[in-house]
Amino acid sequence: MTAGWNESSPMAIQRNDDPQISEMVSKSAQSTWLKLPWFMPSAANRLEAGADTSGTVTSTVPNMRRIVVGLVTILAPILVMAGCTDDPTISGPANAEPAVTAENLREAENDGLFPTVVDVTATTSDGASWRVNVTLLSEYDSPARYADSWRVLDADDNELGIRVLAHDHAGEQPFTRSHTVDIPSDVTTVFVEGRDQINGWSGERFELTLDR
Repeated sequence: MTAGWNESSPMAIQRNDDPQISEMVSKSAQSTWLKLPWFMPSAANRLEAGADTSGTVTSTVPNMRRIVVGLVTILAPILVMAGCTDDPTISGPANAEPAVTAENLREAENDGLFPTVVDVTATTSDGASWRVNVTLLSEYDSPARYADSWRVLDADDNELGIRVLAHDHAGEQPFTRSHTVDIPSDVTTVFVEGRDQINGWSGERFELTLDR
C-alpha cells in the first residue's frame, strides 16, 4: 500500500494532505470510473473539479437504478404504441366481438317484448282448408302479461286467420297451438306473426311455403 493512504474497502478511498498524491489518485479514479458501464458524468465532474473524496465513493447501485429507470422511460411509449396499433398482424384481441348490424340490433330491441315464432307446419286434405300448427316461445309469460295470439298473413299482408290465446303459458315454453285457416288456391307462401298482450304484433314473421 502507498504510504500515507488507507484503503478500507475496494469502493472506499481516503486521501491524505499531499497535493501530488491527491492529484494522482484523482486521475486514477477518474480513469477507472470511465471504463465502468455504470459511469455517470457527474462522477467525472466531481473528480475533475477536485471534489473531496475523503468519504466513501458513491455506490454503483443508485447509478444502476438510474440506467434501469431510463430504459423503462424510453421503451414504455414504444410498447404502448405497439399495443394500440390497428394492424391485426401486430396485435389484436384473440376473440373479437361480432360486428353490430341492424338485424341483431332489432333482435336485441325486441328481446323480451314479443313472442317468437319457433316453428310452423300446415296440412290440408282439400287444398283450401289448412290446419296450421304454430309453436311460440314467450318465456316472459305471466298472468299479467303474455303472448295472446298469432296470425297467418299472405305476401300482401292480408290476414288469412288468427288464433287467440286466452291465457298465459308460463309453465309450457315453448308451446304449440293449432287453428284451421282457409287459404286461397293461388297463395303458395304464408307468414306467421305473434302478438304480445301489451306491445302488440312483433313484426317478425315466420315464412312457410305450402306443400300443394
